[in-house]
Amino acid sequence: MFTPNPRISRIAHHKPVFCLFGSCADFARPVLGMFLLALVFLPITGCGMFKSGSQKDDTPTTMDSRGVFNDDGSLDIPDMQDESTQWSIVLVTLPKPELAPQVLNTVQSTHGLIGAYISERMGKAVILYGRYEGPDDQRALIDLDRVREIQSGNSRPFAAAFLAPPSGAALGGSNAEYDLRTVKSRFGPSALYTLQMGVYGDANGDTPNVSDIREFRQAAEQAVLELRGQGEQAFYYHAPLRSMVTIGVFGEQDFDGSTTPAIESMRLRELRKRFPHNYLNGQGIRETVTSATGQRVKRLQPSSLVGIPDS
Repeated sequence: MFTPNPRISRIAHHKPVFCLFGSCADFARPVLGMFLLALVFLPITGCGMFKSGSQKDDTPTTMDSRGVFNDDGSLDIPDMQDESTQWSIVLVTLPKPELAPQVLNTVQSTHGLIGAYISERMGKAVILYGRYEGPDDQRALIDLDRVREIQSGNSRPFAAAFLAPPSGAALGGSNAEYDLRTVKSRFGPSALYTLQMGVYGDANGDTPNVSDIREFRQAAEQAVLELRGQGEQAFYYHAPLRSMVTIGVFGEQDFDGSTTPAIESMRLRELRKRFPHNYLNGQGIRETVTSATGQRVKRLQPSSLVGIPDS
């Protein structure tokens, strides 16, 4: 079914695998602040036009502003083009997008965060700082600590700042038709479930580098193409650090979890028979579980029904 990539293919012993919207057991550390914009609101009012994207720091006023980081010189914030691998520090979320330009000016000139810029997350205007390779990027951790310690009078306006992964819009992949994020917009709200039967990520639970992440995504999309060639309704889902492969679109009529065991439609049961296991980098995942009789038994991890995201 899968053609393992020699570079990333590894057998995973006793390791639960990442499920679609979170970590199952210890496969990987939780994604920090995934799309949860619980942020500080700056006490600023004003109006203007909201523009999404980076703000260039090329005006004399901005370049001459003294900031909290001046003791170490200006920070090197690389102009990375691939937003799908960029993590950022979320400083502020705004109730109205038209406030963004004035808030950005205050963040840059008053608080010295010259590299701050405007973006959009979950339909909200946000002020971000920095572009980093991942949650373990040392520059990100240092910058986050410094940002949180910025003083304004007796308060710390960015005490609730956090490191956030790339936005969902940046994780769409190369083919929107095969992207699980687009399923509900095309199939409607009755599209609730899909069968996860593959994941591409670091087998040891470590944070992968940018090159590895790109390779995981390419492998997942290639697997989807192969499954589509076999006539399967396959999709990929790119998370910030790994990618999943799923098959099928199911609704309430296909699954009833209110009973034990759950009631599944014939269509879902037949799909499970064709794809009984969940694979990590194209290899079966060996795990030890407790059986109904209380015994510890070894098995290959089964495929699992997961929810389809809203976007």
